[in-house]
Amino acid sequence: MSILIKRLISTAFLGGVVIIFVIMTAKCVSAEEPAKAVFVLFDISDSTKKESIRQRYLEDFKLVLKKINPGDAIAADKIVDQSITKSTIPVKEEFKKLSFFEGGPLKEKKLRLKQSEKKEEIVKTTEEIILKQNIKIASTDILSSLHIAERVFKGFKRDKYILVIMSDMIEESKDYNFTRENLTEKRISEIIAKEKKKHMLPDLTNVKVYVTGATAENRDRFFAIQNFWMRYFKECGASLSKENYGSSLLNFNE
Repeated sequence: MSILIKRLISTAFLGGVVIIFVIMTAKCVSAEEPAKAVFVLFDISDSTKKESIRQRYLEDFKLVLKKINPGDAIAADKIVDQSITKSTIPVKEEFKKLSFFEGGPLKEKKLRLKQSEKKEEIVKTTEEIILKQNIKIASTDILSSLHIAERVFKGFKRDKYILVIMSDMIEESKDYNFTRENLTEKRISEIIAKEKKKHMLPDLTNVKVYVTGATAENRDRFFAIQNFWMRYFKECGASLSKENYGSSLLNFNE
């Protein structure tokens, strides 16, 4: 066999190896789930002070945390009387993902163990936020807390953005009080128009919203409040569907 033929065979073989490698890499990349950023808001105002309510928040949060995978990010903060001015974002973590070249069973196992420990620390921090704080907070400023969400999502560059609100969803701030407001279609339009005129609508474009803990004094008010938030989030560019608005977190398939 001539040297030229040997070189041609060798080149063809190497080319085939490269093609196979590229195909395998492409398949690995295409099979990856999109990375997500999740922001959780806990309503710790007096209206949610019952231990059973807060405990349910904690259990729902664990369900969310369970779905955080390598490559994802999670943050959490409180809804209080002046949410935007009292924001501390006590939970803010990014979960590293090993690249194709960094991988390997042993490294992957170590990474997942480390991230499991990090999740346990997050749960402890969350318990401090929602179970062990006994500060009296008479009002509930949900609207300004959504500006914190905007800032968090813009800080995390991910493929998907998910907002989870654990609250009764009854806004009781200096501007609006949903225990007294008659949230007709007309009134909802007025509130949204007023917020838009003041440039106070947060940018939540492409954010998917979940609400757990929603309640009201009766059925009519429950649906009126639900309708307000569905319209409000739509104006902000986000999506909140009826199946993701309720008293508990039925699913979190993200």
